[in-house]
Amino acid sequence: MARKSHQVLRDAARELGIKSVAADMGLSKSLVYKWCEPKLDDLGSGSDNPLDRIRRFYEITQDRELIQWVCELAGCFPVRNPEVTVDDPIPRDHAGIVA
Repeated sequence: MARKSHQVLRDAARELGIKSVAADMGLSKSLVYKWCEPKLDDLGSGSDNPLDRIRRFYEITQDRELIQWVCELAGCFPVRNPEVTVDDPIPRDHAGIVA
């Protein structure tokens, strides 16, 4: 299963530290700490973080250029996963991977 957004942010900030990241962004440490905690529910200590907001923006607009832009910032290029159904046979060149 994919990591949660707060885990991605926590891991990304690990080397520099939350305090340094917050200072460079001109934000409070407490806000950045909240971004790195799980949002349990309305009573949880976590907060909607930038990754959650980007995901929601994409869900609303379905504009793939948003995702492409984020990928390009990291020097990457997004590649869509192929549409696969349960009845699709595994290609011969991939059969060894799943065997």
